[in-house]
Amino acid sequence: MRETRVSYRQSTSRDIVSSLVSNIVAIDYDALPDDVVQMTKKQILDALGCIVAGSSGLRMNELVNLVEAWGGKGESTVVNYGRRVSSPNAALANATMGSIWDFDDTLDEQPIHAEVPVVSAAFAVGESKGVVSGKGFIAAVALGIDLAYRMVLANKLHVGSGFGWDYSVTYGYFSAAATSGKILGLDAEKLRNALAIAYQQAGGAGMGGMPTKDGASDEPLGSYSTKELGRGFAANGGVMAAFMAEKGFTGMRDFLTDLSGLYNAYMRGQFVPEPLTEDLGKAFRGIRGGFKPYSSCRCNHVGIDAALALVKENDIRAEAVKRITAYVNKHIEMSNCEPLKIKHSPPDPGSAMFSLPWVVALAIMYRRVDPRGFTFEALKNRDLLDLAHKVNYQYKPELETGDACQPGILEIEINSGHTYSKRIDHLFGSTENPMSLDDIITKFRDCATMYAAKPISAQKAERVVQMVMQLQDLADAGQIIRLLA
Repeated sequence: MRETRVSYRQSTSRDIVSSLVSNIVAIDYDALPDDVVQMTKKQILDALGCIVAGSSGLRMNELVNLVEAWGGKGESTVVNYGRRVSSPNAALANATMGSIWDFDDTLDEQPIHAEVPVVSAAFAVGESKGVVSGKGFIAAVALGIDLAYRMVLANKLHVGSGFGWDYSVTYGYFSAAATSGKILGLDAEKLRNALAIAYQQAGGAGMGGMPTKDGASDEPLGSYSTKELGRGFAANGGVMAAFMAEKGFTGMRDFLTDLSGLYNAYMRGQFVPEPLTEDLGKAFRGIRGGFKPYSSCRCNHVGIDAALALVKENDIRAEAVKRITAYVNKHIEMSNCEPLKIKHSPPDPGSAMFSLPWVVALAIMYRRVDPRGFTFEALKNRDLLDLAHKVNYQYKPELETGDACQPGILEIEINSGHTYSKRIDHLFGSTENPMSLDDIITKFRDCATMYAAKPISAQKAERVVQMVMQLQDLADAGQIIRLLA
């Protein structure tokens, strides 16, 4: 057996850690540029929408009952269930809900979902503290997301490399700890310890069910529930880390680039330190994030965008479709097209969210892709299954641009023999083709009034929208999440 050689590297980690910690402690609302404030509000509202929609997800009732049974001080709100539990457990429940439909934000440069662990932790700790001002809340969320993005951008191993980590979870522990510590008002030493304690917990096993090189797969992607719990664990762990640091617990000083630090222990030294501190305190990386208009893996969105455009522009009906061909890059092929047998007939909602054939069928049949298409009832729909089986793919090398999820091409051939084709270069919701504030508000309204376990009234949803839009004027940000109880 050939020996595997791993190259480790060290950097001036203590300077990096000190810079990151000092920045989080020093920056307040007044130091944030206006575009960062506006983006952070969008991220907060988007996260809240994802959380309330996720209240209807599989096993969420069981999770809420479990965290309530664990007891403790009823200090923080569990969205949509009318329960108050301990703040770490509220963060666990809410962040799990926020990730269950795969509807939350993404950074297309290096895929990570940062908003849900950060926002869940912020509300949980804010309620525990008693009162957190809207300005303080915005700053804490912006800094947490900035840290998550900086940490993942320093990583040279792309999430699609099959290396083994779900970066949304791994880095979510740190971002949730940073946001929690900021809300608690930790000084630099205690915040540093909070991040180190977060590292002691951080994990996040990568997505199972991915095809191996010979095309086989151990299990359908999404057939287990720890994926949906990952961001919940991160929020929970970050909250606990901040509270423990506040009480004097300490952690590893050099937790990033020491030989036993994060980038060497987890990433085999495959990192570049510059993104961690470049323009720190001046540029906030959260501004580079994107949003999801569809409740599905980001790498499905190129097919959804194309399918929706084709059926609307040409009034194509599902019953008229003869054949559908998706032209994809290697990453989309491996994650969302193979093994094709499972993608054609997803066995569970999680697998369906990672199936390009399934989401294309949803887009053609219903002209929408949202949580209603990812239930066990939907997966039994014979017409949808038949349409999904008409979707095949071809790998197209010229679509390799370095972006895992775009571009892509979709062709729909109808029974008359005519073929319609659409190329998508920039996904809706990406930085090149962004969702507007109105788009995010519409998404939140739908999540609250249509997809929640107990739908929120339109009047109450509007109050939440207005409060988030005017968050800087609120004396207590916690009243927002209590409206969604």
